[in-house]
Amino acid sequence: MSASDQLTRFSFASYAYRGEIVVLEKCYQEVLNRYQYPKPIAKLLGEAIAAIALIGSTVKFKGKVSLQLQGGKHLPLLFVEINHLGQLRGLAHWDGDVDEMNFQTITQGGTLAINLMPEKTQSYQGIVALEEADLASCLNQYFRQSEQLTTGFWLVTSEHRVGGLFLQEFPNATEEDKQLWPELELLSSTVTAEELIDLPTETIISRLYAEYDIQVFESSVIEFNCPCSEQKAFNSVMMLAEQEIKQILAEEGRVNSNCEFCRAEYSFDEDVLLKPTNNGHHAH
Repeated sequence: MSASDQLTRFSFASYAYRGEIVVLEKCYQEVLNRYQYPKPIAKLLGEAIAAIALIGSTVKFKGKVSLQLQGGKHLPLLFVEINHLGQLRGLAHWDGDVDEMNFQTITQGGTLAINLMPEKTQSYQGIVALEEADLASCLNQYFRQSEQLTTGFWLVTSEHRVGGLFLQEFPNATEEDKQLWPELELLSSTVTAEELIDLPTETIISRLYAEYDIQVFESSVIEFNCPCSEQKAFNSVMMLAEQEIKQILAEEGRVNSNCEFCRAEYSFDEDVLLKPTNNGHHAH
């Protein structure tokens, strides 16, 4: 059985292609356990978590990368993000009874956005319409449009684990490299969900690309982590109008702020929210 919650990168020694394989169990369960997701939403959220882990490993800046499905008929929002330390979180909002629905029905009319958020430079967002049969195909379309790089995603889920395979040409790919893509895509497509989730990564790579000289790099750990904090919750509460805070305090006695991602609960009373500052004014 493969080591879960790890991502392994590899490259082709003689051709301008790179790849990654990720298998996630613990952090997938951490995300799922926050809400009672219907099966189609849990599956899609799992695929998105695997995808953001794969995408996050390709960027070389300190900061965050997020993947967002929004505006779908039955999926107002699905959001997953990962930072440069391999820490991810995610959630989904759904609308109606989606138990028998497929990807296209759930996401009808929606868009896919990928946000690159470096700590020190300007953020970037790319958007494509959700017009393909599944999330992997939508991501392939996104990278063709926004990056102009031939890219393949293969995303699978089981009840407890998610897995993903990613293959992409390097920007300096030659015509000879590009002619190899149909074969690599065909080979990659033969991987089964069971193989991707259960087999050791090096076994998968050697089976899929037996004819090629592959360099496999050291694996990195992916983990669930939510960066919410009492201070951030306090700051968000303090963005409310003072009159609104006073009204909530009068009705409830406290103002509560709960994190949607990890369900952490933060609560503030009048002494904290309306305490005078040194100049005699309220903290608000």
